[in-house]
Amino acid sequence: MACWFGPRGSEEEADRRLECGLKKLKEMGVDNANADVKMLLHGATFNKVRLNGWTKERNLYLSEDCCNICCSSRKLFGPKITTFRIQDLIDVQDGCQTDSLRQLVEKNSGKGKESALDDRAFSLIFSGNQEALSVVATSKEDAQHWVNGLRCLSGTIQQNSALTESYPHLNPY
Repeated sequence: MACWFGPRGSEEEADRRLECGLKKLKEMGVDNANADVKMLLHGATFNKVRLNGWTKERNLYLSEDCCNICCSSRKLFGPKITTFRIQDLIDVQDGCQTDSLRQLVEKNSGKGKESALDDRAFSLIFSGNQEALSVVATSKEDAQHWVNGLRCLSGTIQQNSALTESYPHLNPY
């Protein structure tokens, strides 16, 4: 798994985030042995894709509290880390299902990259006016770990939120 340690910190910081995150996941009721969720805590490098064909390398990782996805960039000015609440995540779509990813496939058509791109691409669809986050992983395995891990975590957080609404005194957050 390719990672760079720009704004997100060093390998030691990733290890600390993993340790803290596993404690939080245990509190939330997520199995510690879930390799997919561990991959989220460690982080990975992706190419973020926008509708106009723009692609930039971004590092995504799960925050220590396991409630946010952090997207770090190498910007010189402005915010270097953008966060997305997992609670706002409606769907994780694997493959090239969003307009921006379909446009990228069309751009690469005829170059033999279509099926490989479809295996490595996925999109995060959020509630409200928040724009979808479409990314392409460096490998099919990374993409599958992230899709499975995000679905697991999203389901757990939504289940815990529904429980909290029914029983406010049980608020795990």
